[in-house]
Amino acid sequence: MRKILKIIIVVFALLIIVGIASFSIVILDASTLATDTNPLPNGAAIGRAIVIYDPGLSGGAKDVATKIGYDLQEAGYNVIWQA
Repeated sequence: MRKILKIIIVVFALLIIVGIASFSIVILDASTLATDTNPLPNGAAIGRAIVIYDPGLSGGAKDVATKIGYDLQEAGYNVIWQA
């Protein structure tokens, strides 16, 4: 009975360690996708716009935010985007 209890405790401890390690990898990876504030000047701006987004894990939000920022810049806005 004691051997079974020890095995269960060891397996449970390993699951916790693997879970924490996996969570740490995801958090560290997500933090590398964030970008700084980037101004996109376009001569004499008719206004200002800010595009705020969550970078997520795939980076798709960054691509969409960049496209929105450039579209606003073409419309004459001074654009800043921030993760």
